[in-house]
Amino acid sequence: MEKLFEFASEYAKGYAEVGYDDDQIASVRDAFIDGAEWQKNHVWHSADDDPPINCKEVLIEYGNYYHDVGFYDKDSNMFQLRIDEAVRMEDVDRWAYLEDLGAL
Repeated sequence: MEKLFEFASEYAKGYAEVGYDDDQIASVRDAFIDGAEWQKNHVWHSADDDPPINCKEVLIEYGNYYHDVGFYDKDSNMFQLRIDEAVRMEDVDRWAYLEDLGAL
């Protein structure tokens, strides 16, 4: 969060050049941080959502915040992991497409 705050503060400083006061610059900084946090969190899907596209690579979170990368297999309703294991859809807490996380 510290790096995000630093980057947002640096970004917001540019608004001083167009006449923003300190309160307005702080608002720009805070809005930047809120947008970054939203972006980070919106890529995650609840396991109660529709399952991911078949055979598209995903990061899954399950159990006590275990994370693994794999593919969703629609026929078995399971995530096939890279480590030659599988996790049932009902055991998954949330999932995200790797390509969506790559933008972060």
